[in-house]
Amino acid sequence: PAAAVCNDTALSSHCCVCLSPLPTTTPPCGKCRTSRLCGRCAASPAARLVHDDECQALALLRSPPAGIAPPEDTRSLRLLLRLLLLRWRSAALPEEPQYADRAEDLAGDGTDVCVDEMEDVMDLFSPPEEEVPEQLASNFLAMAQQARFFLGAHARLGLAETSGLLGRAYCNSLTLYAPAEPGDPLREVGVGVSASIAMFNHSCSPNAAWEIDSSGCLRVVTTAEVLAGDELRITYTDPRQPAATRRARLRRHFFFDCDCDLCLAGAAPWVCALCGHDNARGEPRCGGGSSSTAAGSAAAAGGGAGKGGQHSRARRACGVLARHAAMPVAKRRRAATASASRSTATGESGAESAAWRCG
Repeated sequence: PAAAVCNDTALSSHCCVCLSPLPTTTPPCGKCRTSRLCGRCAASPAARLVHDDECQALALLRSPPAGIAPPEDTRSLRLLLRLLLLRWRSAALPEEPQYADRAEDLAGDGTDVCVDEMEDVMDLFSPPEEEVPEQLASNFLAMAQQARFFLGAHARLGLAETSGLLGRAYCNSLTLYAPAEPGDPLREVGVGVSASIAMFNHSCSPNAAWEIDSSGCLRVVTTAEVLAGDELRITYTDPRQPAATRRARLRRHFFFDCDCDLCLAGAAPWVCALCGHDNARGEPRCGGGSSSTAAGSAAAAGGGAGKGGQHSRARRACGVLARHAAMPVAKRRRAATASASRSTATGESGAESAAWRCG
């Protein structure tokens, strides 16, 4: 990516450049006392350069002068600082080493790397001024002022230009997750800006997703069958959310209205763990059997009859789905695991007691 930073909560446990997990004994930088480098990045001049340029600003951010209050969560500000430093180095020192030189280290491993330059970031979509809510514009300006204070004069931009750069980051940043085993909940570790991945179009039923690898590279992987000539699409929001929620978030954060088939139908894809049925329905229930009794049971459990043709035991899961719909994903998965454990201990039928999984 052009820039990527850890969450505040991951600063002590992840590399500040590639975001890979660190041993608990890894010491922080002796100057800023904030960031840490993994062994690979510590041995890379280009990776060290990324932190060397921002170290003074991070030290000031950690111990600001009296009367200066940095934001409680510094992630967005640190991302903005890194983008400003990337712009400064590429514009003012074009013949000097650049952050993108890290790609040469990876290319030496035989990795095919697409390098994001600052000019690619500046070509990204920026929110139209007339559509930016007043409060959001005020937040942009306040963070631009903070960046001017914490950053050295050599890398500063005017408030309007800095706000514009922040707007591009707002519309194009990617949430980054630590690698996880299949079935394990994802854990957010940071945020980044990649012009290459930002150019992928959105879909509420995506066939691709991004992930960060152990070297700090972002890569796009397919999540569904893709035929030659198919467009790869990622999702800008959680496709399991209700259609109205998705559309509101896409309008608020990305300034467009989604008119895909799922949104127009008011649908959200998910899969019932009991019957295995792939539902693209707005309501979180599988529907139960086709008989009138089945329909009545489904209505009692979930608030209405859905599609028929599912086995009778699935109807009770619909009540579980409705009760768990508002839970965070990680909590729902823990509930599903606990339910499966109880069924094993009591000898209950798995179809009777299992919870559900997201599509």
